[in-house]
Amino acid sequence: MKKIIIIVIVCILLAGYYLLVDNKSDIDNPPDSTQIDQTVQDNTAPSLAQKDFSDMGFFDDGYEIVEYIRTSDGDTASFIVDRLNVKVRFLAIDTPETAKENAEAERWAEEAKEYTREILENADLIILEKDRKDDSYDKYDRLLAWVWVDGELLNYKLVEMSLATTRYLRDYHNHYSALLDIEKEAKKTELGIWSE
Repeated sequence: MKKIIIIVIVCILLAGYYLLVDNKSDIDNPPDSTQIDQTVQDNTAPSLAQKDFSDMGFFDDGYEIVEYIRTSDGDTASFIVDRLNVKVRFLAIDTPETAKENAEAERWAEEAKEYTREILENADLIILEKDRKDDSYDKYDRLLAWVWVDGELLNYKLVEMSLATTRYLRDYHNHYSALLDIEKEAKKTELGIWSE
């Protein structure tokens, strides 16, 4: 009986010792700031609602799975929406303008357009989200939408990649805080549009 008690006591002491050593190593080797920043950044990214989107319509349900047609600009692309070819302006962001009849392309315009084109062309699933508190169309009759590509918000990714600024962003928009937060972080990088 004494041997069993001694063995139990030794096991308890050893377990306590290993717990102490393990906790001390966490104190001596805290995660570096890049790990902390990455965690914070990942937590601020918007996430797509967990729903069955297969039978949803953009105007009735607020979401629709769409087919990509072409990219016009970094923040504008055409999709099949409700069986129609529709030009869509990405909500609450603005990328530099590509070349027009009387104007040259702005700096970073081609990079933004190419990024958008590549993401959309290689997408497995594109879902448009309507912001129910905003207008459906802008003054150029383009449909306004949040663009989800394989579960990631393209509007957000363009700002994160320093290829777009927030624009016409209202505090009632679905992803207002996330866009403001990521723009603040993007500015700190001094890359892309923030390198000027």
